[in-house]
Amino acid sequence: MGHRANLILVENKTPKIYSDHWDGQKTPNLLAQGLVYCENHFKGLKEDGYLMDNVWAEGGILIDKDKQNVLFFNVEFLESVALQNAFINYLEQNIWINWTIKWAFRGNVDFAEYLNLMDDHILADGSKPNFHNLKDSSILKLREEDSTFAALSLITIVEKDLVKDFVLLGDSTEVNYCLARGIALKDYLSQAFETVAPEKIKESEIEDILLVDYHNKAIFVCWVYDTDDRHLSAIKDIWPGWDCKRQTKGVSFNFEYTQREKSYLKITAQEFKEYLNKWKLLAY
Repeated sequence: MGHRANLILVENKTPKIYSDHWDGQKTPNLLAQGLVYCENHFKGLKEDGYLMDNVWAEGGILIDKDKQNVLFFNVEFLESVALQNAFINYLEQNIWINWTIKWAFRGNVDFAEYLNLMDDHILADGSKPNFHNLKDSSILKLREEDSTFAALSLITIVEKDLVKDFVLLGDSTEVNYCLARGIALKDYLSQAFETVAPEKIKESEIEDILLVDYHNKAIFVCWVYDTDDRHLSAIKDIWPGWDCKRQTKGVSFNFEYTQREKSYLKITAQEFKEYLNKWKLLAY
């Protein structure tokens, strides 16, 4: 089916919206080639002036030449906030000097709102929130031998002065499974999983992140892949009377919020370099 993307160029306050069938997977590679390359590439595509919905669009780039802003997301690579931030820092320091680059956590919804083109069609039925309440917690923890295509999620539970971290290994929807439990989550997790020592949490491998503060009735969630705000509304229905917000800082947020030393394993320059080389993200 391809990896569909909108590629958008804003110049003189006028957006030109292009479409491509394959670049949803290659947005990091395109940005690594710089502004001139991106402009020429965009202009060689079909300009249809139409934003895809947030199921059909699997990646995208918005380049605003007037404000020197870039928004982007992609379908496959940079699967953690730590990797996203490391890549953005690389681009800003080496290729897009004096530009501001951000990850579009809501995908084409972020593009639509940036361009003042938000419309009901952007919110596809296929991206509606789906929070399954699991009876069997075993699905949250795959066996190591089944983990080739698995994803890691960090769950932090705060209750009075007690803070517990859990790392779940599963099919990438563990955060939503946890949220579906409602206020019983703290008991559900404490019975099913051992607390993970912070120094064993590797931020480059953590995808979705959840913090649940029982004292202040507050929920903070970070979905690494594009997720629209209907998910936040759905959580409030499951957790009535609670405040629910999106956070985009990644693993660091949970440690800052709980005022703990950031003792987790931070992504290193060498690790990031190896990741770039492994997936050839600097070539197009």
